[in-house]
Amino acid sequence: MMSAPTFFGLSLYKDNTCIGIIFGQKEQFYNGVHFQIQEFCIDTNYQSMGYGTKLLNEFISKLESMEVYQVYLITSKGEKTEKFYNHKGFETSKNMIVMFKK
Repeated sequence: MMSAPTFFGLSLYKDNTCIGIIFGQKEQFYNGVHFQIQEFCIDTNYQSMGYGTKLLNEFISKLESMEVYQVYLITSKGEKTEKFYNHKGFETSKNMIVMFKK
């Protein structure tokens, strides 16, 4: 993923140890550049301490400076992750679904 020209990501370090990462890909759509967050995680020892919020805010700020029109992601419905993203201004889509086939 990192070698793709559309890749962008950040990492968060505390005491020279990586405690969080966020990354994904830019995509050109008809109405502007969209960005899909593909991975975002904070070390479980540092969750609920504001580090995720700090990393996400910095990431969104960087995307805004890159003139990204919209940011989207796929996460578990009803889990604490959906609640986290809703609290950060993301909306649960009413007209999009994820489908899969094994």
